[in-house]
Amino acid sequence: MPHSKARSQITGGSQGPFERACYAVYAHGDGTGTVALDWYETSDGRDFMGSIMFMRTEIEASRSIVRLLNANLPGGLPARTEYPAEEEGG
Repeated sequence: MPHSKARSQITGGSQGPFERACYAVYAHGDGTGTVALDWYETSDGRDFMGSIMFMRTEIEASRSIVRLLNANLPGGLPARTEYPAEEEGG
């Protein structure tokens, strides 16, 4: 099934223990937050990480969206899924 294969590639579910993706909220301190996809991947023995920001909205809406999206990803969730906006991009 193509959808399952793509989902596995994005989340790293069938890859290795260091490859994963999760959604997080970057809180701006003004009542809004940006939803982001944070991803981690291992290639050629090196770790790569990135964050793709894709929607800024009211903070409670951002938190709800992140909970919904993460609930549909395989595997466990990270302990932290919300960050101050100044931590964007590492």
